[in-house]
Amino acid sequence: HMSSVSAVVSANGRLFYIFDEAPRASILIPPKWRLIARDAFNGKLLWKRNIEQWHTHLWRLKSGPQLLPRRLVARGDRVYVTLGIDSPLSALDAATGKTIRTYEGTKATEEILCPDGVLILSVAGEDQPLRSDPKRRYATLTEMNNDVTNPLWTQAPRTIMTIDPDSGRVLWQKESGLVSLSLAADGKRVIFHDGSRIQCLDQGTGQPLWSSEPLPKKENMRSSGGATLVLYEDVVLYSGQFPAAKPKDRTTAMVALSIKDGKTLWQAPHHPGGHMGTPDDILVAGGLVWNGAVAQGRDSGTMTGRDPLTGQIKSEFAPDVETHWFHHRCYRAKAT
Repeated sequence: HMSSVSAVVSANGRLFYIFDEAPRASILIPPKWRLIARDAFNGKLLWKRNIEQWHTHLWRLKSGPQLLPRRLVARGDRVYVTLGIDSPLSALDAATGKTIRTYEGTKATEEILCPDGVLILSVAGEDQPLRSDPKRRYATLTEMNNDVTNPLWTQAPRTIMTIDPDSGRVLWQKESGLVSLSLAADGKRVIFHDGSRIQCLDQGTGQPLWSSEPLPKKENMRSSGGATLVLYEDVVLYSGQFPAAKPKDRTTAMVALSIKDGKTLWQAPHHPGGHMGTPDDILVAGGLVWNGAVAQGRDSGTMTGRDPLTGQIKSEFAPDVETHWFHHRCYRAKAT
């Protein structure tokens, strides 16, 4: 069933995580979701906050939801979080856990970003359909399977807004389609996939700066999935699924756009990664864009590093061990 760990972040010598503290004797025991803070040096418990209602813990194994980690952000001495699955955004004091402010008009916030101290949110609000609906109850596994593959996990109408974290004032907001996990920002721009194209807005005003050419999103994403959109210096990196004559022949490609005008710089084949429809791997290290063929045992295990401006392969190497027959993990890769 669903992991008992929904989100983990760290800031200013403290760890914060959303965790189900119910006994492990049976998965059928009702959950006890908490937001927990600890000292990062010695693990000492600092405080806890109850989360009365969260995504159902009986959710299918390997099905996320991938969006839950985006509901918790720590920056300096503030923690930004939704203290319920359909709750508005709250700002907490990182040292004590006490609520400093709850932001109006942010009910059912699904994604939180905080570049340069400005809050950037994806909000479902009162009228937009929820991906994680607290009113849903499941009588059969078939009903749950239908929700695991609900089209809303791929794309949903959302309000994208920026908020001054100290005053709570909404700086601007925009209604748009939004592909799950595609919201990104770099301090100057807010970038996301609207279901058809990648859009770029001025972070200060919300005014459109550019739209990309049509770029396909992955269709039929499960709750374990989401887009991969990475900002690196002057480049926007995106992984999409490109159509073919037969659905089984669809190919995944990595696309690089200029962050200045949205023009396509290059497109290259993208090695398959992850499992059960997880987001694709795009990792930037040492000035190169990395991706590995590690999704299945039949894959080569080759790691490929490309120049972010040209897409030219600058480094490529095979594994120095025999790779395992099974897929490497049920979530996108991490690197350090």
